[in-house]
Amino acid sequence: MIMAEKVTKISQWCFVVITFTLLLYRITLHADTFDEIMNLSISYRIVLGDIPFYHIREVYQIGAIFMVPFVWLFVKLTGGTTGIILYSRVLYIIALVGCAILVYQLLKRYIRKDHAFFLSYIVVFFELFSLYYLWYDTLAVLFCLVGDLAIVKAIEIKQENKQKYLYLPGNSRIHEKIIKPLS
Repeated sequence: MIMAEKVTKISQWCFVVITFTLLLYRITLHADTFDEIMNLSISYRIVLGDIPFYHIREVYQIGAIFMVPFVWLFVKLTGGTTGIILYSRVLYIIALVGCAILVYQLLKRYIRKDHAFFLSYIVVFFELFSLYYLWYDTLAVLFCLVGDLAIVKAIEIKQENKQKYLYLPGNSRIHEKIIKPLS
């Protein structure tokens, strides 16, 4: 490895460490008193036994259903809901990192790896309406991104393997429409 590549790698890792430290600090500062709390409360009500579309009358309950398994896991592990907002924000960052890895895997074949790294890293900082939360708007965008990346992958592979890659974009688009029907 030549010196320039080492410097690039070190600078990338320094960038990642610094930005993730700032991002983790950032998610502890913001307090949303409507959307985030409402969606988590719907998920929590389902965990407690309420039936969607029967006991729950909020319009946006479809977007909150996605978080139910994660809320259930949090409640089982902690025995309550203290810290659940921070937990949901960390889940959001993990989802964004997963999407960034997918973007990087696609881009590194077409452009320099260091450029692909920084372009994919932009995905980690995606923020809709200042909410770091997996809710209907953010999930619709993430499912759209995964579906689009799968379409690109399906286009570039050989014909005999195309079928298995065409399932993912369709499935992602279906989930996108279930989460946010008007998107």
